[in-house]
Amino acid sequence: MKKPSWFSLSFFFTATLLTLSIGSGGFTVVRDLYFYSEGKEPPQRGLLTFLQVCSITAAWGLWLKERQTRLEVVNPRPTKRLVIISASQSRGRFQSDEFIPWGEEYLALLCLYNDDSPTVPGVRAEVTFRRDGKKVFSAPNAYWLDERRGKVAFRKGSYRFIVLASWAFNEPVVFPYIHADSRLNEELLFEKYDVRVCLFSGDERVSDHALTMRILSPLEPGSIESRLGATRQEIDRVQLDIPKRD
Repeated sequence: MKKPSWFSLSFFFTATLLTLSIGSGGFTVVRDLYFYSEGKEPPQRGLLTFLQVCSITAAWGLWLKERQTRLEVVNPRPTKRLVIISASQSRGRFQSDEFIPWGEEYLALLCLYNDDSPTVPGVRAEVTFRRDGKKVFSAPNAYWLDERRGKVAFRKGSYRFIVLASWAFNEPVVFPYIHADSRLNEELLFEKYDVRVCLFSGDERVSDHALTMRILSPLEPGSIESRLGATRQEIDRVQLDIPKRD
């Protein structure tokens, strides 16, 4: 967490102690008791009113600053420029504990680009699927294309691809993810999903992206399209849509 500047916290803290101790009423009570004990009327001064106003302002300023600091701790804002370039389908396969971009199967890929950040180490992709506003499934370590590990170094000016779905001809569509250094699959139904992809470097959330995924039913077995292969129809079984602005 970034340490707040000295002016915002130390200054307000010091000013609050000073103004509350002098202008909150304690000093006024002691002063009035002194004058009453001497049989005199306490003088009216605008300084104490000014100090009371300062105390309220300082207290509110400190509260607002600390509230903002707490919000940043609970929900830190991304600081790195890792942006979506495209979301598309491709041929590929799973081989030797990694996905490679050629083969007899199909992959749905999210392409990200490091726009202007220095190398971001140990980046992992957490993917969450929602349907009708309800969380369906979430995995903390998605697969990267051409990588066996769930964490990668994201260099400046480089592209990286996250595997969002994998399927074979006339087979169920699954979301593959890494668990205890092994591959697990979550089957995706013929539905529309809201997908959230969060990138983390250690405990820091460095990027956050949203898109929609629609899963279509496979071709009917034995149909003409099925017998001919129907590569185009099969690859379009998973349709991805990203917002205009990342």
